[in-house]
Amino acid sequence: MAIAFGGTLAAQYSGEPLFDGLASIAIGLLLMAAGSFIARETKGLLIGERASRPIERSIMRIAGDEQGVERVNGLHTFHLGPKEVVVTLSLEFADLLTTPEIETIVDRLEQHIRTAYPEVIAVFVKPQTAATYGKLVQNRYGTAIAGYPR
Repeated sequence: MAIAFGGTLAAQYSGEPLFDGLASIAIGLLLMAAGSFIARETKGLLIGERASRPIERSIMRIAGDEQGVERVNGLHTFHLGPKEVVVTLSLEFADLLTTPEIETIVDRLEQHIRTAYPEVIAVFVKPQTAATYGKLVQNRYGTAIAGYPR
């Protein structure tokens, strides 16, 4: 509005319509910049942008510190919205745990993650050995990836 007002005012006082045209061009450039910014920000949300690496590393640490979890094989995260993150974890549990004990560990783990990161709206856990996880990664990407994920 300020650009339009300034261009119109300058055109009126100077008698030169060029200022009105320049103001229109400036408004168009401003709208292009705003549209580019909005497109860049929403693109990640539309395709499921992952959470930041520090958050992913922290979630892996939280999972690894949970009693009964032998190994964190990997994780995937993605945004459903600006403040909504979904976490999927591949975990290897201690062999002697019963199903109710694993359920308790998963519930506790989800509470710890959601306390640390309230934007996490869902945590999905897939119990599997490191070998099984490695085979799945190899099948998906063609070769084993050192330090996967990320």
